[in-house]
Amino acid sequence: MSHPGEYNPDEAPTQWVKGAGDEIEKGGDKPPKAGKGRKGKKPKDQKAHPDFDDLPGYGGLAFGNDTEFKPPSPPTAPQGSPPPMVFTDTAKLTEEDCKKALEKFVADNLCYGSKPAKEMKITSHKGCTALHYKLETFTENRSTKKKKVPYKGGHVDGPENGEPPAPWSIPCQCKAEFKDEQVKKEVPHTAKVKKCKDCKGRGWEKCDECEGWGRVECEHCDGTGHVATQDQDGNEVQQNCPFCMNGQKSCANCGGDGQVTCEDCDGYRKLKCYIQLKVKFINHDDEYILETTDLPDDLVAKVGGNTLFEQTLPMVLIVHS
Repeated sequence: MSHPGEYNPDEAPTQWVKGAGDEIEKGGDKPPKAGKGRKGKKPKDQKAHPDFDDLPGYGGLAFGNDTEFKPPSPPTAPQGSPPPMVFTDTAKLTEEDCKKALEKFVADNLCYGSKPAKEMKITSHKGCTALHYKLETFTENRSTKKKKVPYKGGHVDGPENGEPPAPWSIPCQCKAEFKDEQVKKEVPHTAKVKKCKDCKGRGWEKCDECEGWGRVECEHCDGTGHVATQDQDGNEVQQNCPFCMNGQKSCANCGGDGQVTCEDCDGYRKLKCYIQLKVKFINHDDEYILETTDLPDDLVAKVGGNTLFEQTLPMVLIVHS
């Protein structure tokens, strides 16, 4: 048997709708002034989280806060001689290459004349290779936290189906290596359906703007129902406030019902709680420029060139000198 407010596979979840006629405990002895209630969503620290006990291997987790799990011990790093690394010298510029480069430089500057570049004679040239070394280290980080979402029906994979697998034993592949990526998935056998504590399982909460009255005190007339104006002779007279009825107006936040849909369960009264695994694939870049001329390194890093050497290894090789 299922406990009250929890998962019942034979029960279809229903969403609360306005006008259901639920009794509201109004705040204060009269409607509050307009604009005095909370604006926007309720802060996380003010929400009542459901009772979701810790599960084997996932103790001490909280709603909203990720807890990192250390990876298992890595295998021993490979040792020995590194794979062959062959570098070739590409600094074999011809006089024609130099002329073309100069003409392109002139063409890219509107105020430069092209005639000297085309007619000048190059007496000597010397090639120099600039090396741009880039090391990319692809890493993986895993963390978990308690997660809750409105329960709108569907299968619930709970602890009765087995013990939850450890965070680092859950299969998760990246779409492409050496690209930043984040993957979120439900840890198997951790889901439970719980009654929403924020709305006490009703699907609605009392409107903060009107404190459940459905009406607010008009801010234009301060709740008097009258505003001061002048007649044709310039005398001050009182007239009915054009923005309200007898000093009050319908609450725009709840539409006059005094109730708003619960933000936590979206009106479905129940929440599906589970452990969420977050996997972050992170690519770390490290660059080094080897160049003997006076050219700034940042300019060398931006230009194109030929790939002299490229190597991918599962782990960094340890070479003993």
